[in-house]
Amino acid sequence: MSTIQTVCIFVGGYLLSRLLLRAGGHERFVAWLARRSAGRVSRVVLGVMVGAFALSTFVPNALTVLALIPVVAALRRAAGEGAPARLGTLLALGVIFGGNIGGMASVVGSPANLYLLVNLRIFGVAGREALHFVSWLSFGLPMASGLLLLAWLVLRLTEAGTMGRCINADVTPAPSPLWPAARGWAGVWLALWVVLLVLTLALGLGTGPLWQGVLLGEPVLLSGADVAGAALTALLVLALFSLPGAGGRLLELRDLWRDVPLRGVLFGVGVLVLLVVVARSGLVGLLERVVQAVAPAGTGGFVALLVVVLVTIFATELLSNTAVATVLFPASIAVARRVGLDPLLLMLGVSLASTCAFMTPLATPVNALAFAGIGGVSLRAFLKNGALVNVIAALWIALWARWLIPPVLAWFG
Repeated sequence: MSTIQTVCIFVGGYLLSRLLLRAGGHERFVAWLARRSAGRVSRVVLGVMVGAFALSTFVPNALTVLALIPVVAALRRAAGEGAPARLGTLLALGVIFGGNIGGMASVVGSPANLYLLVNLRIFGVAGREALHFVSWLSFGLPMASGLLLLAWLVLRLTEAGTMGRCINADVTPAPSPLWPAARGWAGVWLALWVVLLVLTLALGLGTGPLWQGVLLGEPVLLSGADVAGAALTALLVLALFSLPGAGGRLLELRDLWRDVPLRGVLFGVGVLVLLVVVARSGLVGLLERVVQAVAPAGTGGFVALLVVVLVTIFATELLSNTAVATVLFPASIAVARRVGLDPLLLMLGVSLASTCAFMTPLATPVNALAFAGIGGVSLRAFLKNGALVNVIAALWIALWARWLIPPVLAWFG
C-alpha cells in the first residue's frame, strides 16, 4: 500500500469517526456493551479490547485510539461515582492492548507493516511476493486474536479484584437522527476500501504507473489504486461537508476537533520529539551490536527469533519503532544467514514486535494517546501488565514466525 492510500484511509477514517461521534455512536456502543456484559468489568474491558482490535485491523491504530477515547469517557460517566478506582486504568489498557494487537492482524493495521514491505523490496528478500493483504490477514487475524485473548487473561489474573466487580449496566443512548446516515456512510466507505485493497494488494490490479512526474524536486509515481483511493476520499469529504444532516450538514468544521484530547495529542508530540533525541544519542547503534552479540552462529531458529523479537519489543519501549526497525531489518538478515533461518521470517518478527510494546507511554503513538487522553492511568499497573504482555507477545510471535506462518506463505507463494 502506498503513502497516498495510507493517508486517504487515515483522512476518511478520521472524518467518519467524527461523524459517528456526532451521531452518538459511542453512546450506542457503550449501551450495547453494558447490556451484553451485565456490568461485569472483565467483560466490559474485553469488549473495549475487541472493539479496538477490530477497528485497528483495518484503520491505523492511532486513529482507533482517537475514536475510542470518547467511548471510554462515556463508560466512566455511566459507571458513576461508585466505579472501581482502577476502572480507568483497565479501560486504557484495553484500548492500548486492543489497538496495538489489532495492528498486527492486517498489513494496513500499522505503518510498521507497510514499512516492512518497503524494506523487503529494498533488500531484495526472497519470498516477499507471498506477503500481501490476503496472506497477511490469513495468518495475522488468528495470531492477533490469540494474543488478544492472552492479554485479556493477564488482566483477568493480575487485576482480579477490579475485573470481578460490576458497574452500572443501565445505559440508554440519546436518540440521534444522524445515526442511520452515519452508520450507512461508514459501512459503504469500509466496503469500498476493502474491495480496493483486495484488488490492489491481492490481485495486483491498479498497481502499475498511471502518471509519473516531479513534485517539489522529488519524483512522484501515481498508480490507478492511488487515484481511486484519492477519488473515494474526495467524494467522502464532499458528501460529509455538503449533504444536509440534523440542523445543518452531516459534518461541520468544528466537529473535526470537538472532544479531541488536546492533552493526549500534545503528549504524543512531546513523545515523538523525545524519541528523536534518544534515537540520535547512540542507543540505536548499541542496539545493532546487541543483536549481533546475542544471536551468534549455531543459535537455533526459534531461539534466534525469540531473542530478536524480545530485543525489538523492549527497545521500542524507549526508541521509535521506526528507528528500531530501520536498524534491525538489515541486522536480522545477517542473523538469519548466520543461524540458517529465512530472513523474511526474522524481518516479519521484527515488524510484528515493533507494534507490541505495551509497557510505557513512549512505546507507540497508541500508548501515548491513550495514557494522556484517557487520564487517571496508574503507571505502576501500566508497567506491570505491559511487561507481562511483552514477554507473552514475544513468545507468541516467535512461535508463529517459526512454525505457523511459513506454511501460510508457502501456500500463497
